[in-house]
Amino acid sequence: MSSPSKKYRRLLKYIDSDDLDKIKHVIRKYEIDNLNVKVSGNGSYLIHYASLNGSLECIKYFIEEGVDLGVVDDDYNLPIHFLILRGIQNETSSDWIDLLTLCMEKNPSCLDKENCQGQTPRALLSSLHEREAEEPVSGADAEREWREKLADECMNDYNLNWGDYEEDFNQCNRPSNRYETNDQWADRIHREYRKKTYTSYQRTSKPKRSEQESSSSKSSKSAKRDREKAEKKKKKEKNLKEEILTHKRSLQYVIICFNEYEAKWSEFMKTDETSTLLVRHIPWPSDEIWSYFEQHRSKMDESDYKKLLREQQIRWHPDKFEQRFGVRLQPSEKEFVLQRVNDISQKINNIMTSFQSQ
Repeated sequence: MSSPSKKYRRLLKYIDSDDLDKIKHVIRKYEIDNLNVKVSGNGSYLIHYASLNGSLECIKYFIEEGVDLGVVDDDYNLPIHFLILRGIQNETSSDWIDLLTLCMEKNPSCLDKENCQGQTPRALLSSLHEREAEEPVSGADAEREWREKLADECMNDYNLNWGDYEEDFNQCNRPSNRYETNDQWADRIHREYRKKTYTSYQRTSKPKRSEQESSSSKSSKSAKRDREKAEKKKKKEKNLKEEILTHKRSLQYVIICFNEYEAKWSEFMKTDETSTLLVRHIPWPSDEIWSYFEQHRSKMDESDYKKLLREQQIRWHPDKFEQRFGVRLQPSEKEFVLQRVNDISQKINNIMTSFQSQ
């Protein structure tokens, strides 16, 4: 087995690229149980490193795994300090906002904790808000900008509709003599002859240009076919994703997920009572499990459905859960686990209340 320094260096490499699949692979391969570990000389933890790099998927995964959001480095910076600083240095996104909200929900007291520079996350958020506030445009600038746009539009309209006929228009309005002399007549005939000869020469030299246009047309058609092919492929992939999603929501798939959930819980109950429990060891109910409860409300006998919910209430009862597993929980993850158990218990109680009120 590799030394801790090597396995964590590899983990940092994938945190840089926010490659969640490879991060999970490294954790499984090296059997990394503790994600609350310092990885730099300034006392930064893994969650600090991910926040500083803006690795949003990685941060979300760490939170799900129960990483402590209250850890500080040698400068008393919380992970949320670095996450907000990342938003100040770069453009914020909806994913960044959702993750920031999640951090504040998991650690509400973090907003008023100062680092060595006396900065609190609340103050940093205020500075971010001030940076994003746009300065109003003055009335004079707006009027000038509108006039310039209007002038451009007028010129474009003129060039498209009247520019080609400007010479004809000028000739029609140009004063001319009613009668022409013999010299003028001869000059006019000579000009028309030269013009006719030049037009004939242009027609004979046109094939090369036509070939270029033909080549350009073929290239355009080829590009169009490629675009249509790409659109068909994209549409096919979209339909496949919809089919997979529909399958996941189907009753049969939900039943399979519920059976797997129950089997995992049975295995979980057989684990060594002296072993330490981590967040990832507990078989949490997924979205499919909640769909199972919802779909089977009308498909099971009232007594059987009530018995099913009652079993879940006992399983996830906060006091009973803590009494049974509290001693085995990892101290750094215990608060997070118990809070999650409490949320699940409330959700099951709400389902039971809704069922009984029908």
